[in-house]
Amino acid sequence: MKKMSLAENQYKICVLGDSGVGKTSLVERFCCNTFHENTKSTIGCGVVANTLSCKHPDSGEIIKSDFLFWDTAGQERFSALTSQYYRGASGVIVVFALDNALSFARTEDWVREFHQACNIPEDDDELPVLLIGNKSDLNCEEKASLIEEAKKLSSDEGWYFFVTSAKDGSYVFQAFREFCIQVYLAKQAILRNAFAERLQRAASIASKLPSGKAIVPTTNENGQHDGAVAIVDGNNSKRRTGSLILMAPRSLRSASMLPQEISQLPSTVSSSSSSTIDITKTKKETYEMSIAQQCCILQ
Repeated sequence: MKKMSLAENQYKICVLGDSGVGKTSLVERFCCNTFHENTKSTIGCGVVANTLSCKHPDSGEIIKSDFLFWDTAGQERFSALTSQYYRGASGVIVVFALDNALSFARTEDWVREFHQACNIPEDDDELPVLLIGNKSDLNCEEKASLIEEAKKLSSDEGWYFFVTSAKDGSYVFQAFREFCIQVYLAKQAILRNAFAERLQRAASIASKLPSGKAIVPTTNENGQHDGAVAIVDGNNSKRRTGSLILMAPRSLRSASMLPQEISQLPSTVSSSSSSTIDITKTKKETYEMSIAQQCCILQ
């Protein structure tokens, strides 16, 4: 199977659950606002994309990202096939039907299978999980008890939980939109932590550089950190050139999103349009760069 690469602003979400619980209908309702009464069972996996724009709850910045919903087959005979599609997911939606107690009983199995396929420890809490009790439009005896059981399970496991109806649209948009935001925030936290570790390593080797060299963060024209870190010449001239060694992921390149470890570096470099910084790649410690930046020391 050809590996699908994701852009930095794309997030893969796997939709799991038994056959017939309404996974495809939920994805179609959220992404296309449509519902088909006689939806055929998914064979293998279907992928549907949706672009969301919303305000970041902390920084207030408008974020725009693409969410790819991988709608997997719920039938047992496709289990070996569908597990191939799990890798690289940033979140998991597990669906059960409120008129089918067995589908609820299987929800933990689906999450466990996902963890095993992706080599994720079962007690890992970094991956967001949304549990959905679908078909709330139906009147059935077990609905109330299943909802209470699902609430308790979600609370115990740290999952998000919504009761929805793909047929009439009840709470589908709220559930998916809120979960997408949580997926975005969880992924940003992982990126921030990874970049913070690199910043700490950069700060730890600053004192070991040859005389006249320094590791400094760069700033934009407004004097704010822009997410880049460079090794610069420490001579007495006002303008200094060096090599860009670290670059934060694009979504972190604002002062409010960068980890605090950026302040551990001694001084700052400001973007300019004069002397070119040559891009260097040092093993896996750096982010690949395709453009050259200009820098000068702030006096």
